[in-house]
Amino acid sequence: MDFNLLELEKRIRELDLIALSDYKSGKAEPPILYKAQGLIKSAKDKDGMVFVASEESPDRYGDIIEVGGWNFENFKKNNVFMFNHDYHIAPIGTVPKIWVEGNQLLNTVDWDTVDELAKFIKGKYERSILKGESVGFRPLEWTDNKEKGYTFSKSELLEISAVALPAHPNAIRKALALSEARSYFFIPSNLTLEKEKPEIKMMTNEDMQAMKEKMSGVKEQLSGVMTTMDEMMAEMEKLAEEESDEEGKNAKEQKASAEEKKGLSEISRAIKKEIGG
Repeated sequence: MDFNLLELEKRIRELDLIALSDYKSGKAEPPILYKAQGLIKSAKDKDGMVFVASEESPDRYGDIIEVGGWNFENFKKNNVFMFNHDYHIAPIGTVPKIWVEGNQLLNTVDWDTVDELAKFIKGKYERSILKGESVGFRPLEWTDNKEKGYTFSKSELLEISAVALPAHPNAIRKALALSEARSYFFIPSNLTLEKEKPEIKMMTNEDMQAMKEKMSGVKEQLSGVMTTMDEMMAEMEKLAEEESDEEGKNAKEQKASAEEKKGLSEISRAIKKEIGG
């Protein structure tokens, strides 16, 4: 199937607009949005790498995030630096410093250099292969603007990510089943994809023969179990018959004894009557 990146972005945008509408009408919590306007500003600053996380200017949809409306309170408690907004993998660093300068939101990154992925990604920025950065945030207040987009006047920062493209696995998953977008975005190999068709493997003759032998062994085991159960049932029935015969014998003996006692009683009464007479 041919994959249209522009169509994918359109569908993501539509879902974001629905989520914003649901929040504004009180039907849902504020959604998480992602804006990949950020770029590396300096790879060799005295504080390490410096990034422009966000800028107060229209993006391709006409959206503007006002720098004066950022809320960092919760972010500073867990200042993670992610890769591609992928929450299925651990952070690749932290953001020790974040501040507003002019119309830009700036940040530094403390890379987790013990982590192989973090070292790999850091090297890409140092060699200017990767340049982008993206913010994950919750929009709290916004208005329509003349750019035919939204101006977000209050926003809660959740995390910042290193990105290769202005999109991310979580947003793509909302729009597609991901399988058709694999060639465009980094997808971790351990990520389970919704609606992804399982791989179908044809059985060989060797596989079928091995399965037959396995089933034959199981059949033999079951046959042995059934034979043992039949023997146990026969033994139980035999015991039940013996107990029944014993009970019948006892019943006959008890009946004979009762009749004998009755006869003796009658003889005794007859003798007493004769003597009395």
